[in-house]
Amino acid sequence: MTLYIMCPRLNRGLRRKLLCLLQRLRKAKKEVPPMEKPQVVKMHLGDMLILPEMLGSMVGVYKSVTFNQVEIKREMIGQYLGEFSITYMPVKHGSRCTGAPSFHFIPLK
Repeated sequence: MTLYIMCPRLNRGLRRKLLCLLQRLRKAKKEVPPMEKPQVVKMHLGDMLILPEMLGSMVGVYKSVTFNQVEIKREMIGQYLGEFSITYMPVKHGSRCTGAPSFHFIPLK
């Protein structure tokens, strides 16, 4: 597996917050018996790259008010955690409210 996207950023090193997150994930994995999911680690770092050592971890990514629970899988390696926690509500256009008046027919006088 190649990690071309991550190379420039990892060459510059990881910030202290990111290293602390990795330590918390390792600790959560270590405390869990085999074949069980680790405890959720909550964090506000959406710009954290998903590394191979994070596989199988449960992360709570902050989303304005709540934490979205994300399970790290193999396909996610090399992407940012923020990509899996959408911060906006998708809008569906085309339907009006139930209490809105109908303006489809306006009589001509």
